[in-house]
Amino acid sequence: MKGAAALAGVALIAAFSAVAPFTPPPTPTRWVTDTAGFITKDTARSLDARLQRYERATGHQVIVWIGRTTGGHPLEDWATRPFNAWGIGRKNVNDGVALFVFSEDRKLRIEVGLGLENVLTSANAARIIAEISVPKLRRGDRDGAVAATVEALLKALDRTD
Repeated sequence: MKGAAALAGVALIAAFSAVAPFTPPPTPTRWVTDTAGFITKDTARSLDARLQRYERATGHQVIVWIGRTTGGHPLEDWATRPFNAWGIGRKNVNDGVALFVFSEDRKLRIEVGLGLENVLTSANAARIIAEISVPKLRRGDRDGAVAATVEALLKALDRTD
């Protein structure tokens, strides 16, 4: 009987610790989506206009998506699934970039389409987060962190044109 009780306890713990299935959020309709209220509306509007102009000028689609949490899903998995599902960037060029910010998890991720990986490498994306995003966030400058990160991404992408 002890063995059955122990097995039941393990099964119960496993059931409660399992992560819920992940369904990507709805496809964004703007270049900046802040579902967490992380940045001010003025900053969101300004960045949205900046990214819209950038896409019109270069063809590269860059978006910012801000939420509260990945819901326990690994950051890389969470970011990859919506990025692919949303079809960020031009279809045959695959030149999209997404900045994902998770306010409660205190995590950021830059996801890059295959067409831009030679310009905006994983190392470059990690450097932007470590050297630009994180210091501003540690100072409590959410608007500055997101805006400066976007500008660093656009500067890196300008090397492709």
